[in-house]
Amino acid sequence: MKVAIIILAAGNGLRMQSDTPKVLQPIAGKPILMHVMDTVNELLSSKSAYDFSKICIVVNKQYDLMRQHVSNKAIQWVVQLEQKGTGDAVKQALPFCSDCDVMLVIYGDMPFIRSETLLKLLDHSKGQQLTILTSQLANPTGYGRIIRNQQHKLIDIVEETDATKEQKKNIEINTGMMVIPISKLKDWLPQMKPNNQQKEYYLTDLVHIASSQNACVQSHTTYHILEITGVNTRQQQIELERAYQRWQSDNLIQKGVYIIDPNRLDIRGSLSAGHDVTIDINCIFEGTVSLGNHVSIGAGCIIRNSHLADYTTVNPYSIIDQSNIASHCNIGPWARLRPHTKLAESVCIGNFVEIKDANISKNTKIKHLSYIGNADIGEQVNIGAGTITCNYDGINKYHTQIKNEVFIGANTALIAPLIIEEHATIGAGSTITQTAEAGYLTLSRVKQRVIKQWKRPR
Repeated sequence: MKVAIIILAAGNGLRMQSDTPKVLQPIAGKPILMHVMDTVNELLSSKSAYDFSKICIVVNKQYDLMRQHVSNKAIQWVVQLEQKGTGDAVKQALPFCSDCDVMLVIYGDMPFIRSETLLKLLDHSKGQQLTILTSQLANPTGYGRIIRNQQHKLIDIVEETDATKEQKKNIEINTGMMVIPISKLKDWLPQMKPNNQQKEYYLTDLVHIASSQNACVQSHTTYHILEITGVNTRQQQIELERAYQRWQSDNLIQKGVYIIDPNRLDIRGSLSAGHDVTIDINCIFEGTVSLGNHVSIGAGCIIRNSHLADYTTVNPYSIIDQSNIASHCNIGPWARLRPHTKLAESVCIGNFVEIKDANISKNTKIKHLSYIGNADIGEQVNIGAGTITCNYDGINKYHTQIKNEVFIGANTALIAPLIIEEHATIGAGSTITQTAEAGYLTLSRVKQRVIKQWKRPR
């Protein structure tokens, strides 16, 4: 069965009070529309019996901004210049879907609709019947109500602005998502009338049109409220953000992760964790992050696109970005690991240490106030406080190699390109510009003098 996926994303989002289109507002670190596209991609890669041969996104005049975020070149962009309702939006998309069997209508402002729910909705339709995704809410305010007859058959959907007091008591609501047989849609669309307070063409009118012609209307109910929650205001955006973050926290807690305060954790991507992992308050995980067993993350840490192996501890307020951390490492507090940092087993990176594009071998310690960039550091190296690799001349970057069991004294400047041979010792306060020989003490200092005639300015 050929399925055309129609994403309705033409709303102006005026209540957001923003120059950015509503569907490009961020939730969990990425635009709402991209969450919807993640679900679409799951459908495309699913091993279902459905052929998702067409994807159309109905947009408004700001569609150029949306195209910058969606890289799928197979998508058909449909511009709805006048905001005349969801029925009109589907009418604009129909010419691009005429060779499909059914149309699956979803919304660009509902970021967490699940692919499994949409597949069940398609299953209920059997390719022949109009099928509506419904839900039940204790407080259905703001949603269109499902109307059923005495035989419990779905016969109508009434928007809240047009509903009677009795109809508003109904807790079964319309989510807006539906499957429509395209052969019937061609007949039903011309029968729509803007007979409502908004003077718009409501896609929900298809239910009344279909039932009045004795066509069977099916429904599938989801009780996963997060997936049918949309965003129209800043307040809704904030509430959905927190609800989603709490849902992610709860999933981790169920897998054994100890999250000290689930309300103070943000996951903007995916986070996987082993057993006996502890995460303190106000941590942010971005991109794809994996934590091994017995990992401890201190308060206020930001970890992005990184892997941390077993028994590693990250102390408070450290930042780790695109790094690979082996087991039993100790990092921070206030450390910063920049992209392409690799730490081997039992490395210690202390407070106010910055590492970039460097490989640090096992049992090495860089404990205080240092910068190591574009470098390979051997095993059991000790780098004293205030040491920096001077790797950049304003145009080019150069490499530093420090071999095994080297001791670097405090406040040392290592001028790359440079090699420090095994077992070398560098005296504190040195500026090293040439290879330091293995096993010897190398130092470079200005001779200390006392100028007795000097007087302090007053």
